[in-house]
Amino acid sequence: MFNIDGASFWCGILCVCGCIQILSCKDVFISRSDGIYHAEVRENTIINPTRVLKSSTGEIIGLAIDTHDSLLFWFDSGNSGIYRANYDDLTISSSSSIVSYPEMHVTGLAVDWIIKHLYWTDSVHSSVFVSDYSGQHRVLAVTSRLLLPRGLAADPINKVLYIGDQGSHLIMKCTMDGLFSCTHVAEVQSGRITWPNQLYSSTRNIFWTDGWANKVVNCSLDLMNCRETVVNTQNLNNGNTTSLFGMIPTASTVIVSTLNDFVTMSLDGNSSTVHSSSGGNTYYIVSRSRTTQQKDEGNPCISHACSELCFASSDDRYRCSCSSFSTNVMSTNGKNCQPATRAILYAERATGHVGLVSTTLKGHTVIASSPEPRALAYDPLTKMVYYSDSKHQSIYKVGLNGSTPTVFLSKENSIGNVEAMTIDQRQRRLYFINRFDWEIDNTTRSIVRIEMAGLANGERVLIRQTQDTITDIQIIHHSTASYLYYSVGNPNPALYKMSMDGRMENPVTLPGLVNPTQLSSRREVLYVLNNDKLIIWSNDLISEYNLTGQAVSMTSDERYVYFGVGGMRLSKLNRMSGRARAPVPADIDPVDLLYIYTPTPGIAADSGLCDNNDLCKDASVCFKTANPDIVRCKCPANSFNTPIDGSRECIEPTKYIIVSDVDGIKMISLDDELRNTYTIVPNDNGCQPYHGLATDGRRIFFAAYDGQILYTASIKGEDVSVEMVLRNITVVNLAYHDNTLFWTGHYNCFMYNGTVDGMRQCETNNGKLGGVFSLDVTPGSSGQRQVTTLAGDIYDPQGVIADSSYVYWSDPKRVKRMDLKNPAEVPAIVSRRANVFSLQQNKQQTHLFLGGNGIAFRRFATQNFDDALIYSSLSNVRGMSVKGSLIFASDWNSSTIKQYDLRTHQTRLIANLSRPSQIVVFGLDTNVQEKPGQCEKVSSCGVVTNMTCQNDVDCIDGFRSKCCLTKLSNGCRKECTTPVTTSVCNITFSDQPTFTWGYETVTNDKCTTCKCTMDGRSECSQIQCPSLKGCTYIIEESGVCCPVCRDITTCKDKPKFVGCPSKTIEIPLPTTLPDKDSGKPVRVSILDNTELRNITAFSCNLQKITESKKTFSESSLEWRKEIQKVLLVVSDDNGPAVCNISIRVSDTTKPVFSSSSPNDTVITTIAKDENGAVVVWTNPVAFDNSGFVPKIATNRTNDAELPIGIHEIKYIATDKANNVNEIKFYVNVSYIPDLRCSSPPFFHHGSMECNEGDDDVVTCIAKCQRDFLLKSEFEKVHKCAGGKWTPAFKPGFVSACFKPQPTILKISTAVEVDCNGKQTVVDDVVECLKQRLPCDDANIKLCHEDAVSIEYDGSSTIISVQVTGKVSFTSNVQGLSSMNQTLERLASSVETLFSTEELNQFCPSLGCSFERKQGRTYKKTCEKGAVLYHVQGRSICGKCPPGNRFLTSNGNSRCELCGEGKYQEEAGQFDCKVCPKDRPYSKIGTWLPHRCKQKVEPEDSESSLVAIVVGVLVGFVVLIVVLVTILVIVKKRQAKRHADINCHPNPAFEYDAVLADDPNYTSLVTDKSGKDRYASLGKGSSVKYNKNTDGVDVKNDTDNPYNLVGELNPYDSLKQRNSKPENPYDLPPTK
Repeated sequence: MFNIDGASFWCGILCVCGCIQILSCKDVFISRSDGIYHAEVRENTIINPTRVLKSSTGEIIGLAIDTHDSLLFWFDSGNSGIYRANYDDLTISSSSSIVSYPEMHVTGLAVDWIIKHLYWTDSVHSSVFVSDYSGQHRVLAVTSRLLLPRGLAADPINKVLYIGDQGSHLIMKCTMDGLFSCTHVAEVQSGRITWPNQLYSSTRNIFWTDGWANKVVNCSLDLMNCRETVVNTQNLNNGNTTSLFGMIPTASTVIVSTLNDFVTMSLDGNSSTVHSSSGGNTYYIVSRSRTTQQKDEGNPCISHACSELCFASSDDRYRCSCSSFSTNVMSTNGKNCQPATRAILYAERATGHVGLVSTTLKGHTVIASSPEPRALAYDPLTKMVYYSDSKHQSIYKVGLNGSTPTVFLSKENSIGNVEAMTIDQRQRRLYFINRFDWEIDNTTRSIVRIEMAGLANGERVLIRQTQDTITDIQIIHHSTASYLYYSVGNPNPALYKMSMDGRMENPVTLPGLVNPTQLSSRREVLYVLNNDKLIIWSNDLISEYNLTGQAVSMTSDERYVYFGVGGMRLSKLNRMSGRARAPVPADIDPVDLLYIYTPTPGIAADSGLCDNNDLCKDASVCFKTANPDIVRCKCPANSFNTPIDGSRECIEPTKYIIVSDVDGIKMISLDDELRNTYTIVPNDNGCQPYHGLATDGRRIFFAAYDGQILYTASIKGEDVSVEMVLRNITVVNLAYHDNTLFWTGHYNCFMYNGTVDGMRQCETNNGKLGGVFSLDVTPGSSGQRQVTTLAGDIYDPQGVIADSSYVYWSDPKRVKRMDLKNPAEVPAIVSRRANVFSLQQNKQQTHLFLGGNGIAFRRFATQNFDDALIYSSLSNVRGMSVKGSLIFASDWNSSTIKQYDLRTHQTRLIANLSRPSQIVVFGLDTNVQEKPGQCEKVSSCGVVTNMTCQNDVDCIDGFRSKCCLTKLSNGCRKECTTPVTTSVCNITFSDQPTFTWGYETVTNDKCTTCKCTMDGRSECSQIQCPSLKGCTYIIEESGVCCPVCRDITTCKDKPKFVGCPSKTIEIPLPTTLPDKDSGKPVRVSILDNTELRNITAFSCNLQKITESKKTFSESSLEWRKEIQKVLLVVSDDNGPAVCNISIRVSDTTKPVFSSSSPNDTVITTIAKDENGAVVVWTNPVAFDNSGFVPKIATNRTNDAELPIGIHEIKYIATDKANNVNEIKFYVNVSYIPDLRCSSPPFFHHGSMECNEGDDDVVTCIAKCQRDFLLKSEFEKVHKCAGGKWTPAFKPGFVSACFKPQPTILKISTAVEVDCNGKQTVVDDVVECLKQRLPCDDANIKLCHEDAVSIEYDGSSTIISVQVTGKVSFTSNVQGLSSMNQTLERLASSVETLFSTEELNQFCPSLGCSFERKQGRTYKKTCEKGAVLYHVQGRSICGKCPPGNRFLTSNGNSRCELCGEGKYQEEAGQFDCKVCPKDRPYSKIGTWLPHRCKQKVEPEDSESSLVAIVVGVLVGFVVLIVVLVTILVIVKKRQAKRHADINCHPNPAFEYDAVLADDPNYTSLVTDKSGKDRYASLGKGSSVKYNKNTDGVDVKNDTDNPYNLVGELNPYDSLKQRNSKPENPYDLPPTK
């Protein structure tokens, strides 16, 4: 009866029933059109089929079974629902409908008998769904790449779902873990997959029937190692092939069923059973054997806590999921589903899902699906979600809960790839980016349009068209007006702000804009995704944040900016703190995100004056403008109309162009000065752009480029129909004449000549072989019309035109002509011009125009092939239309249509389009206009023997010549000659004259239009003003001929300025100093300048431009040497006007030195010998009112060795404006021969005053500068006696003085709350604090993220809030007490907020309840960079000194000395600076940068030890000698020592070389050789610095250019009165 090929292999791979759980001896259920049948399986044969359930009015298709629960599931197409019933033997009972939704068509069912889930395929929605056994909690599982899903098989043991798709010819293998990750297999090892029908899965194999190839395929579970058996079904259907559908394996074979009849057969070749029935088609076979559904004890969902569906993963974990097509999203605990009030819409291209994800970035639900969703928009008023699909090229809308999905706009409405959308909530409109891509001649081109569509009435307006890469759009509703913002990506990145009607557009300047890909807005804040950075723009304030990687999608709410960062990850950034959270794993990978807030209807609709129907009449569309008294009317872009009466009304045009473009047939009204473009026939086939176009005056004929369908429609674009389908030829260009349609086209190579040789010949010419064809298109003609080939086998024919006698066409090398009355003649060559793509004639048939690389024309009066190039500015002319003296031409390369005047040789731009091709023009005069001027009169001409021109337009040199008769000896000749008069009408033409369709121009009074007549006269008439009927406020301006209506804008001029300055404006910098720590240049506001404030501007309708419409390119300027340019831009509906302003920012303020800088002071250093000493001082610091750091110069180098004497140290600070300030102080290098102690150490911000008493004891007192305190750890008084300081100077004395800093008080209060398992977010707590409490001021910090910490242990949540106060040092103890009381009150308010009903009142988003208070903690600390120091029993904050860095660990702060190789010259710093590479070595605690050395200076420990030993011995001997000498000298001295006290301020030494184990500073006394640095004390000569020599020798200090002799010397107390070298300080003799 039938043949079975390859059946024997089944016996080898199918074992017994227990091996792969297949059927051996049980019964089955079978679904058929008329019901469900029960049958028995005996010896691999189905017998005794009995119908146990009758279908309603439709078919029963899908069928599935749970053998353990004895449940049967099926789909009934008549009732359009999935049903469930119990079964027992031959009885089906308790049937009920469990799933039903609109337009469902289920073709496959499968069950997860372990977790109890039902899966089904829906071929209408191209999706796979899952629910529980009751049909509840429906989840959209799989959409991606599904076109016509049919068969379905579940493998709960391996947790895998198999899907067969007949549309995309795939078998898909997907996980059943709730994520449904799929792999797609289009071909298996045995061959291609075509129509997979029933699928069957065992624990080791997957089977399916292929209804196209009629084969059964058996593969391993990884879809490898496949075998197939082909079944010949022809004999089972009366000799006609039928399709396999159902199947079920048995112990030794496979039983299959065919679609057309109830036929089952086994594949062992031994048996078949045919059960003919009138019941219709046979579908699925399922087994009742429980061995086919193996139980799995490891079910993690048995004890799950999911509120809806639970899915098990392969690692025995579970995932909870919420129902699709609802507003529920997953809560933070990952188990409960709750309504989404704040959520994020997402579009995911990989899965085809549109859905919701919570703002916690956890859990999602699906509300819609499509093949390739791309862009999103949300209407909060109707709670409708709009989304685009790139594959279907449509915009859909669906309820937020997944209800009522409908098509909003489709390809039939000229929709291409919609890549971004946004909604104008005020005027209820959808704005979207509509991009079209096409390929011609292997070149891909794109055109991008911003369009508007009304949400309610479908009105459509083109806002902007460009070839730039527009990446995103957003609408911001400002307080005064709404604006549309759009971004442009590479290669010309930009951001634009545009009026809602597209008339006004201004660039938005954002520094660092590289590639803006996404925009988002919230209130009046715009967010720009710029590669891996986020730019926030608000009221001209710009912030920039770095992101972790480049985000793909973005949206924002009031606090956060959310990102899709790819790789199934989402992240968010707190825009208040600027902190970005690390990306978190998510279940989605969105291409677009959109934040929504469901409780409110959003911004209220407000159409303003547009509610008045008298303003924009009939079909025109009304737009609000920035001025509440002005509206803008525009005509719909999808209608055959044009604006009149000041753009208030739309009527059918009288003069217009129809052009074929990529995305449709379009109309351009020549009555509309704005040249708006209207699509009258959209192109719903994006693969074939429209090109050919012709008209008979009542109809248009059109076709795609190389298309095979000829279309026709009315002039308005209505009644579109197919004129003819061409089987073996295509269409390039079209022409019409006398009820005949002519075209050039190419052959379809597969159909060419019908022979192999012919096809090869066609392909040899790259598919460009073609011809010239014609078709009778007489209206009302009937019968079979035939295409006539006029000329064949032409290589790449292009242009075509025909008249009553000839048809002309072009190929790449020439233009030819065929005589229609004698077609047998060889076509004549008309022109040898190459690459002519378009041909056209004038009505008089006197000229042939050739379009290609420019426009040329040929005069038929000549007898040669010469043609003249008349216009060369177009490089790729594809369409032309000639009306009188005007030529209209389309150019592919510039994407424009231009008008060219044969008389004036002037051009004007008509329109910018995508890829304009053939054009036809209606309503214009077809007569050839003559040029102005007169020809010289010729009498008694007689016969015209020669003619080189027929009309003035033949003279291609403009107005310099006319076509005139000239007298010859034997007659007359017509040729181009100079006219007698050329400007009788006083009409002059500039580069771009103003004229319409005659020689028209406007005279100086602006109210009269004049035209030259042929006899040189001028005819003038008054300009016709537009009707202002219905206008409520008419304005008449002096000098303007037509009044205007304030309700609308009828004038077209841009605003004009009054008071725009022509001279440079000078604005001074403020004299006050900026914050010393800011480090930023000071900017001075230009908005306060009186002259700039007085600049005004007026619209052309006399309305004053408001301040809100005035925008300065810079609101403030920093100081610069050169003059700076600032632009003042004002805008109205006619566009922007610019005032260029020159500004000089002046600075006459001197720099200022800090109070800590030494000024007019004396620094005294005690030298070790007569050679001088190394002197160190605190480097002066200067600031400037410009904010720039001044340059500082000095006449002395710090830390340098100076000779004994007084030295003036001068520091000069110079700012960028060359303002100079200087300070000076003095260094006294003194020498004390009697001093036996080491010199006192240097310390910052203080000096050491030393006095020598009568007892030879030198007393030194440490004194700090003003506003500085001495730390208690250091002694104030030190005495030198017997060569030893008492007490000894402690290590670190260099930082003994410090300046007090503010004290920080902190009180932390903690409360325990119950949040019902929800994880509380810090930002939510901060928001609550802001709602209830007085937040931060200058001295108190409370409402910020650092003040809140949260601990969560799974059952309870502890929220800790810290309130911080800052108290300045001048506030003393009373200030601390007062601040403590304030903080206590705030802490009590925090506790009240969380422990009373205020918690629900101010913090409803937390969802928490109060449990108990945890108490308070108190802390006293300092600002960062400062630590606590002790002074007289008080703890006072002070900065870490130079040479240190500030460290914090475990809440404790300390100062640490800079390590080796580092330094720090400033106080309160967090790190030390690294020494330069050429001087990398420094000692611990270095603070001067020049103490970084090239190499380490080693210390010789052995030589030091020898020096110490020798020194001790020598010292002992010297001591004896000195004692004896002193006794002698004391007895001889008669004079008393002087009782005056000499003060010796602080000497400077290398304090940073003093180690902690050197309390006596011996390292300062001993040099590197071990010698005592002060061994020469008492042995040197004295030096004197008084104003007269007084008989004492003076040592000249050549390094001191400032001679103090003869002046008042402040250092007279230091002058020397005794020249004896042993007493240089002239102390009085002892009594």
